[in-house]
Amino acid sequence: MSRVKAIRSAAATSLSRHLSTKAVKLPEYPVDTSYLVSHYTAPALAAAFSDRDKPPTTPLDDAFSTRHLDRIKKRLNRLPRQIAKMSHKRAAVVIPLCTIDGAPHVIFTLRSSHMRFHRGEVCFPGGMVESGDTCIENTCLREMEEELGVPASQVNVLGILRCDWSNVASITGVAVTPVVGHIDQFDESTLTLNSDEVESLFTVPLALLVQDKYWIRPNNATPVFTAGPHLIWGLTAYVLDICIREVLLVEEGDKDTAPATTTPTAQILRPAEFLAVNEAFLPLRENGNACNVDDLRSRLYCGEFSADGDSFMVAGQNEEVFIYDTNSWKRKDALPVRDVRWTVTDAHFTPNAHAVVYSSITSIVRMVTKEGKESAFSLAESQSTLSSGSRAQRRRMSINFGVWSLGVNAAGTEFLAGTTNNSVVLHDMTTNTSVCHLVGHDNDVNAITFVDGSSNVFVSGSDDCLIKLWDRRVMADAKPQGVFVGHTDGITHMSSRDDGIYFVSNAKDQTAKLWDVRKCLTDESKIHRTLPQFQWDYRFEEYPGNFEGVDDEAHPQDQSVLTYRGHAVKQTLIRVYFSPVHSTGQRYIYSGSAEGEVVVYDVLTANVVDRLELPSQGVTRDVRWHPHKPILVSPDFYGKLCVWQKEHRTDESIASPTSDDDDV
Repeated sequence: MSRVKAIRSAAATSLSRHLSTKAVKLPEYPVDTSYLVSHYTAPALAAAFSDRDKPPTTPLDDAFSTRHLDRIKKRLNRLPRQIAKMSHKRAAVVIPLCTIDGAPHVIFTLRSSHMRFHRGEVCFPGGMVESGDTCIENTCLREMEEELGVPASQVNVLGILRCDWSNVASITGVAVTPVVGHIDQFDESTLTLNSDEVESLFTVPLALLVQDKYWIRPNNATPVFTAGPHLIWGLTAYVLDICIREVLLVEEGDKDTAPATTTPTAQILRPAEFLAVNEAFLPLRENGNACNVDDLRSRLYCGEFSADGDSFMVAGQNEEVFIYDTNSWKRKDALPVRDVRWTVTDAHFTPNAHAVVYSSITSIVRMVTKEGKESAFSLAESQSTLSSGSRAQRRRMSINFGVWSLGVNAAGTEFLAGTTNNSVVLHDMTTNTSVCHLVGHDNDVNAITFVDGSSNVFVSGSDDCLIKLWDRRVMADAKPQGVFVGHTDGITHMSSRDDGIYFVSNAKDQTAKLWDVRKCLTDESKIHRTLPQFQWDYRFEEYPGNFEGVDDEAHPQDQSVLTYRGHAVKQTLIRVYFSPVHSTGQRYIYSGSAEGEVVVYDVLTANVVDRLELPSQGVTRDVRWHPHKPILVSPDFYGKLCVWQKEHRTDESIASPTSDDDDV
């Protein structure tokens, strides 16, 4: 035994001495890292992202010089390969870099209106992989020659842009491989466009593409480029953004001047783009009408898609919140609601869609899970956090109030409540305590929304015609950080673009308005308070400003970015939203209407893009757009759940009503 121990001890001593004197040394890069990169080893990733902290940039004038093109090739080869989803449908596109009159540009095409898929969309040249293609690069070169007439010999292939395949896939399920190529001294006059595939061709200077101010990059969403002659979004914007930020690495140059060749995006849509809107993005059925998938025979006040779009929830004057499977539109859950006064005024899924948070005209907000477990959050207990009024007044106001609107933060830990006692409540659901109870308005707070996912900044809209900006980090004595002036009647609803800058509001002055949080009044004492300009009851009467000979004057201090007119805000608190970022790049805003329709506006021009009419006369109080698909759902004020979507549904596929509730 002693001999064995001695051998073991000697071996351990030898190993220790070897490791201490001969440390393992990784090879220097660049070397042939194809094996490492393919197998996702740490050295490969370190080599690929070694310049992440301070990536070297190249002056704009040298962006497509021979030396920098060589750098681009090396960067493309060093990007790590990502794990690809298996797909039997493969395609490739080329990101065509080019030089025009000595200035670097990128080429884009507008797909023909005759194409079956993606008609009228901005894209890169490319297409499906064919059996005769020897490699993915050949697919790009072949398609570019077929579409634009550019010979393969004129294209300098720099490499494959390796991206996250879970994101780089078209809405038709095709796995797309982007290839970066460069064309020296590009001359558009020598091209022959294939009219069956390409509507038109345009170029955008790299000087614009590298400037962050022209990009909208929402968290966890596809970016959008806004400074070209056409809006660039979706898969094209995604791969372009990666190429610019990870591969080209060009300095922004002069930020104050833009090339004269640039056309503003805020223009009337061209014919091919209108076709794309009507046939690809706007959720129309074949006959252009909504399909009633359920009749709950009582008023529906609100609805919402889950984050993944698989579920849709409706709530109103029923004794339950109903949840539908959006693939079949069959009811899959009915969650009980308690202590409802008149109606459920607002309801939202938690971020994981496992529970619903809802309010009524009481001071208690409740949450119910799919298993039926309930939680109650009493806002009346927050009188100690009220920031204005006497103690008796605070006590009275903290008990006798209801909730008109709710907003749940991105983490699902807090909610905002707009109340009937002119206040805004921020409540922590994890501790069941109110963070603050701000009495900052002179009338009911009908609308509330977080400006972004941080939960720090939010806005409130009231019947006092004002919208106020709050920051929880600097709140004191119910004093807002800013006031937005422009509406001439009470605010009914607000929703945010979730970018920390823009939000949209609906109001009883029959308008929706786009706002920028950076453009507000900071001195509330300087605001004209001669509003509202008409005395009327919006629940029963016509808006006085609609009558002939009556002046509907704009607010002299209007701070809004844009105003949208064309929908009716009467009878109830009509809602308004931005269209989804994933499928439309938030190019539109859409609103319900008291005239029984959904009105869709171009967010940049304020033009009415479409009007979707209900099958029967009703009031469209709320309307929701599917986060990923061309589907739009309206919980009708008279109990109908209406669905607009591209696919034609047969009567057998429509869910049958199962509720026995009487009319209220």
